[in-house]
Amino acid sequence: MLQFMRNIGATLTSRILLGFLALAFVIWGIGEYVRPSNALAAVTVNGEDVGVRWLEESYKQRLGMVEQALGQKPSDAELAQLQLAERIVAEAIGRTVLRQTAANLGLVAAVKQLQEMIAANELFRGENGTFDATRYKGMLARIGKTPEQFETEMGRELSVQMLGQTVKVAPVADAVAAPLAATANAKVTLEVATVAPRAAASAGQPTAEELQRYYTLNEQVYRTAEKRDLAVVELSRAAVSGTLSISDAQIAEAYAANKAAYALPEKRVVRHILLPNMDKARAAAAEITDQASFVAVANRLSTDPGNVQGGQKQGGLLGSIARSDVVKAFGDSAFGLEVGKLSAPVQTPFGVHLIWVDRIEPARERTLADAREEIKAQLLAQETEDVLARLLEQVDAKLAAGEELPKIAAEAGLKVERVAQVVADDPRLPPALLDMAFATGEGQVGAPVGLNDGGASYVLVEKIVVADLPKLENIQDQVIVDWQAASVQMAAQRDADKVLASVRAATPRSMAQAVAQAQVADVQLGTLRFSNLQEVPEWLQPRLLDIYPLPEGAALPLAVRAPDGWKVIKLAKRELVAPDAKGLAAAAGVYRTQLQADMEGLVVAQLERESAIECHQPRLRQIFGRDVQCE
Repeated sequence: MLQFMRNIGATLTSRILLGFLALAFVIWGIGEYVRPSNALAAVTVNGEDVGVRWLEESYKQRLGMVEQALGQKPSDAELAQLQLAERIVAEAIGRTVLRQTAANLGLVAAVKQLQEMIAANELFRGENGTFDATRYKGMLARIGKTPEQFETEMGRELSVQMLGQTVKVAPVADAVAAPLAATANAKVTLEVATVAPRAAASAGQPTAEELQRYYTLNEQVYRTAEKRDLAVVELSRAAVSGTLSISDAQIAEAYAANKAAYALPEKRVVRHILLPNMDKARAAAAEITDQASFVAVANRLSTDPGNVQGGQKQGGLLGSIARSDVVKAFGDSAFGLEVGKLSAPVQTPFGVHLIWVDRIEPARERTLADAREEIKAQLLAQETEDVLARLLEQVDAKLAAGEELPKIAAEAGLKVERVAQVVADDPRLPPALLDMAFATGEGQVGAPVGLNDGGASYVLVEKIVVADLPKLENIQDQVIVDWQAASVQMAAQRDADKVLASVRAATPRSMAQAVAQAQVADVQLGTLRFSNLQEVPEWLQPRLLDIYPLPEGAALPLAVRAPDGWKVIKLAKRELVAPDAKGLAAAAGVYRTQLQADMEGLVVAQLERESAIECHQPRLRQIFGRDVQCE
């Protein structure tokens, strides 16, 4: 399979990966790419945890989008239909498989590409809108990362983009696109019979036996879950750093003691030509006599994708770099050259390089004002680490001595968050904290739950309301209302099924004739026409794939539930619409995109089949509230 991946063409899932990276940056501190979860794994791929935090945050984000779209919290049935959990887990598995494959293939992201991606991120821009190195280092310090650690990890993730040179589908021919586009843009006319539920009161009153049976079948609806009132104290880096301040005197003292460490290193404006082997590098070197010839050869022969920016070739220009910005072999050569001289061929993991130095920018000292924010961030990070460790010890000791958690938090200047009526799968709290809350007795503080930044959360169970199933006699009025609503819905569905059976009878008949034959009263007949997805009612959209293949005069095999009742649907007419040249070109592009996605999906699926994927359902249930099919 790895050889197959090396040989098959060009363009895989860079856009998918960058979507993951964007989500990770939005979450901050940069998600599972920077801070591996300390919690029990939910899914592992070849022994690697896909990241509980990523799963939790993705689910919360997408569930929020669904709730916003629906205007209410989706039901369990709607969530099952959307398969949010399955989609999120599949993306996490695919992300991990792709990253592992890139590593196995030895694919390494270009230094310049990584630098440009980091520089382009708004999180690291200063007041003037450009990349601010001091802000960059300071923000990383807040999550306990050095630039070297962060860039190594991000470089590993970006290497997945190099798998984008493995799969590419050909354009879709007009002969294929035309009939597909004509079908997709067909003008469809449907005959629709709507059977609306009658008023709930028309169901009458249930017998005692009917009411008991309905109550028994729907006990889960009426059972109240165990609920707990909690007090939560989070002792995190962010909580601690918010209580600290760094004085100007501390900054000045640190600058004076480490002045050399804050100096700006020598930098060089460097060009390079990337070639696949030594023979080609030596041949190219023979053509170079000055900067102009170097630029010409670079634009003609360099295989570095970064040599093209905005459609313009760059003459091999890497820009101003420090020795630490590049791999050792490249740095040793570039920083040992005289200005205007060509290097010998240099072998690195990327290939073979020819290097040219345009200009040298000597090392120089930075003033205290220039280094102030960087020093402040470093001092704050170190003091936060010290105070966090000390506070954790103090809190644990005071709890062991019997002191109350709210009092301890107040003395430490920490916020106590009270969360009432918490259930076992409550989305307001992370699964690990919920586990501890429901394993702790009333009036007790659970063991500390570790945070990804090295801190801990403490939970005090202030009150427990045990799970309960109310007796039928105590909620009888509500159960009767529910029984009536269910009864009229079932009656409407039965009437719709009668109409459908008549429509599908051996003797063809119109919808009106079928309704009359079925002897169903109060059925509304109508016509529905559409030629694109925007015109299709939301309740019908899930059934479109069943409608398009129907022959004229045929009906859907099942009635469709809609907000106003049950719908019996018959395809009356289908008119194919041939696209014009512009529409045909657009359709061909759409189908090519679909084929591209299908091909990428096949590659990922094959990689997943070759991987050892383990799903830990207890952990998945904590995150998603149910078992998730993910293997």
